[in-house]
Amino acid sequence: MFYTIPSRLIGHRLRVRLYDDRLDVFIAGTRLMTLRRGRAGMNGKHGHVVDYRPVIRSLRHKPAPRPTAADKSPPKRERRRPDLLMQAADQLKAWFEDEPPRMGREMLEKLQAEQPDTYPDGLLRPIQRRLKGWRTEHARAMCNGDAAPAPVRIT
Repeated sequence: MFYTIPSRLIGHRLRVRLYDDRLDVFIAGTRLMTLRRGRAGMNGKHGHVVDYRPVIRSLRHKPAPRPTAADKSPPKRERRRPDLLMQAADQLKAWFEDEPPRMGREMLEKLQAEQPDTYPDGLLRPIQRRLKGWRTEHARAMCNGDAAPAPVRIT
């Protein structure tokens, strides 16, 4: 036989007394509720005694998200290494604005020519990432009409 009780009783130790026509539910010696006793059907299957009243009250309220459904993504981590291009960022941006189609390799070679032994070849990919971001901003500005498109020199 299957019976329902209010969800607030989950985790509590209940004592149930069976009678011919009912079940009395006790908590800490105090009678909490009385349920009508269900019987198995003629076919021998077990029945259900479901009281929907406690459920209806909780369904009227807007359901809150379960605590396990909360977003548990870790906070975004900070930089782990110092930014070696921090000093040259303004110079790179100026070169990009002068010549937007310039490639990352060309900019790195120009930096290395101006300040030898300061910028290693391993900085090519970070320069390319910055160029990609600047090109995206530039393209959005052109599409939105925020700024006049920069002149493009084809070589």
